[in-house]
Amino acid sequence: SSCLAILLPFAWILLMSFKSAPDTVQRYIWPKHFVSPWYVNYESVFRRHDVILGYLERSLIVTAGTVLLTTTAAVLAGYALVHLRMPGKRLVIGILVASTFFPTRVTALIGIYQMQDDLGLINKTWGLMLPYTALTVAISVFIMRGVFQTVPRDLMDSSRIDGASSLRALTGIMLPLVRNGIV
Repeated sequence: SSCLAILLPFAWILLMSFKSAPDTVQRYIWPKHFVSPWYVNYESVFRRHDVILGYLERSLIVTAGTVLLTTTAAVLAGYALVHLRMPGKRLVIGILVASTFFPTRVTALIGIYQMQDDLGLINKTWGLMLPYTALTVAISVFIMRGVFQTVPRDLMDSSRIDGASSLRALTGIMLPLVRNGIV
């Protein structure tokens, strides 16, 4: 049953790749007009493997960098919003929640481009990592705040009594407890 649940969508996608464009929007499963899918000409892929591997490498670098930057910022901000005393904490939380209601990917596009152009980041790896991080950090901080709220406050208080600094409490006590939330 679980094998069928995996193979059936795969078979559906494979069959869709042989359908013509008009057949893909029809109700019948079997195509009336078979077309040659792009992967039939696999030798063209092998001829351009160096280009494709370059694209893959850059995509992996951008993705890994974005995940690393976003996770680091979210962990530090989530910890600070829950376990540190700071003025304006409710205002920051309110701004984070409010920012999730705006379609920033659309509304900020021109501003992001102008800022990147001023900083000379057009066609640079950082030029992709920084906006992706900025656009995902609000929801990530909100999630990490919720994860840090699950840790009992008494644990943090006892670490302070024992003389642990905020950084020591975060790295030695909190991070092992919230690693599932970080993942």
